[in-house]
This record gives sequence, C-alpha cells and structure tokens, in this order.
Amino acid sequence: MLTFGFVGVADAADRAPQISQSLYAVNDTGTQQGLSSEDRKILWALNQQEASGRSEVQSRYEPNFYRLYLQNNALFKAAEIKYGSKAISSSYGPWQIMYTTAVEMGYRGDPSSLAKASVSLPYVLRYIEKLKRRFDGNIQKVISAYNAGPGGVGTNPKYTSRVMGFYQKAPSTWRVYGAESYRYIS
Repeated sequence: MLTFGFVGVADAADRAPQISQSLYAVNDTGTQQGLSSEDRKILWALNQQEASGRSEVQSRYEPNFYRLYLQNNALFKAAEIKYGSKAISSSYGPWQIMYTTAVEMGYRGDPSSLAKASVSLPYVLRYIEKLKRRFDGNIQKVISAYNAGPGGVGTNPKYTSRVMGFYQKAPSTWRVYGAESYRYIS
C-alpha cells in the first residue's frame, strides 16, 4: 500500500498512514512547475474529500452512472452477479477522475492505470483548468462541476460545501510532483 506523500503539513501528516496513494506532495514555499497556489489548493481539497478516512482509494461506485448506463447491460450484469454491484466502478485514483473525462483530456491508457496518482494527475489538472476557464475561475463552481459534471453545477451542495471547507484549510506551501508533465502530454 502506498501512502500520502505529504511532509511538513501537520493535519495531512497525521493521516498519512491511514490513506493510500495520493498527491506525492511535500511542504515547500512558492509554486511548483507553474501551478498556482489556487490549483494546488483545489488538488489538496479534492483529494481530502475523495480519500477522507478510507484506507484504500482506487475506485468509487457511482450509483447514478450505474443505474443509467450499466444496470441493463448484460456484461455488467454478469460481473455484478459474480462480484456485487459495487465492483462496477467508473472513477479512479486519489482524485476519482472518471475514465471518460481522462480520455476527453487526452488519456490513452486503460482505466485501471488511472488509480496511480502519477498517471491520473496530468488529466485531473487539465480538467480543472478546463473547468476554471468555463466558470471564469469560480472555485465553488469548479468543485461542483468536478463532482457533478459541468451541467450539474449546484446539484451537489453537500459535496461542494465539504470540499470548499477543505479548500479553505488547504496548506499554502506544498509541492506536487508529476504536475509538470500535464502541460506536455499530447
């Protein structure tokens, strides 16, 4: 099991042994590879929400996605019978990026590889940048859209409020390793 890469941030460091694969971040002053303080805070807040209290964060069950797209699909029915409905996952890794979103952002690998922070991070950053442009930098709308999709902004007030709370508490000095590559993926 991999653990948080936080160093020097008391709150996160205390939780490090409890939470698997994460930001690959260390305490630092200034920015890293052109990431703004705002981008780093968004990543930290989203990760805190998606990894909160769980010892393994690799995939998440999406009940609405399942109901709309998978429930009546024979192949998924067979997998569900064998493994249970929660075996059907649509988002991966420490930021719970959906495979279709990663593909839209340029990802060409298999879904399970997105469970690795170093693989999913560039696509998460691209998506956040896209949402920031769409919502004129409104962080609350960006966070809501990250969870519910751009058309679902405002439909998830509890999630948005919780992540905004993490955003407000995000440390201002830490570094994301691997983030430099998100600008160069073709």
